[in-house]
Amino acid sequence: MFQPSVSLGTIVALERQTCAALAGAHDQARDAVRAAPVKSTDETGWKRDGSRCWLGIAATASVAFFVVHVQRGKPGRKALLGEVVCGVVISDRWSAYHGLPLDQRQIGWAHRKRDFQKCVERGGVGRMVGQSSLAVVEDVFTLRRDFRQRRIKRVSLQEQLETPAEELRESLVRRSG
Repeated sequence: MFQPSVSLGTIVALERQTCAALAGAHDQARDAVRAAPVKSTDETGWKRDGSRCWLGIAATASVAFFVVHVQRGKPGRKALLGEVVCGVVISDRWSAYHGLPLDQRQIGWAHRKRDFQKCVERGGVGRMVGQSSLAVVEDVFTLRRDFRQRRIKRVSLQEQLETPAEELRESLVRRSG
């Protein structure tokens, strides 16, 4: 409003003060996310002091934890999720997650949707698999939206997800056999 001039040094100093003030809350968020039974993750390029880094996020339904790391591979994953990963991690297909046991890893539904769309676009037998799988994905997204908008309770969500899961399983088995 008064067009004050703020130097870059002032911004950097305020950033450091803010980081120091939030250190305790940051640690609490890290611990809560790492201990959660299910967490979603993602990462994107980031600049820190002019150098390329990676911003990672791990989130639950109620807590998000961010970390900036100079490496994107396993060191970046460990900075985000810790040395020992607890619970299930929902992610993309980033190679740093390949080391996790399969029972601790789930590919996010948005990524699956893109995969099924590619099947449709390739044509042939894959087209039918892709189309039936995309229908299942839409059912899952609808149920998730209904749950988030509190139209259905968690128990109902879990029960209703059994049908699309079975439909997807049957479709993939039928087409591969």
